[in-house]
Amino acid sequence: METRAISGITLLFDRGEQDTADLIAGTCAKAVQLIDESWGLKTPADCRIYVMTSWLRFVFHSAPWHWRILLGVLFPLWSLRAKRMWSYAGGWTQRFGRRVVIGVKPPRLGIGRQKHRGSHLHQGDRYRGEDAAHHLPRDDARLLITSQVADVAERRHCDGDGGSPPREANDQAGDA
Repeated sequence: METRAISGITLLFDRGEQDTADLIAGTCAKAVQLIDESWGLKTPADCRIYVMTSWLRFVFHSAPWHWRILLGVLFPLWSLRAKRMWSYAGGWTQRFGRRVVIGVKPPRLGIGRQKHRGSHLHQGDRYRGEDAAHHLPRDDARLLITSQVADVAERRHCDGDGGSPPREANDQAGDA
């Protein structure tokens, strides 16, 4: 795996995922700056972002070695849910003690079409007080990254294989 450091975060990816890594790196730098300016929070000491091409590889590669034993023993309890989520999740966040890991699917693998991508962040007062300082920056960063990757996937789908026309064309047709 290739690695790259971005604003205190380690980005890990396969050589064939260079385009996705470049996209994530730019978005990650923006997210870190936004979080720092908005909440004054710094990145965790051990934060990693993976371009995940396999849910199983992501989970076991991102976990510290001592967590891998526990994950292996409990595999039957969590693996079916993870496998189901793989088809529609654009990204995952996982915490292993102090290590924070984020997995982002590359656009070529496709991301399940979600009608209201990211809308869960702004439903009333989901987070309050100190809990908000913990969750919102992480959710904003994940939202920015997965939204950017999903937008690239959608553009490639529309431009590359004769799919539906780009969103702007649909909007103009509706205005006529």
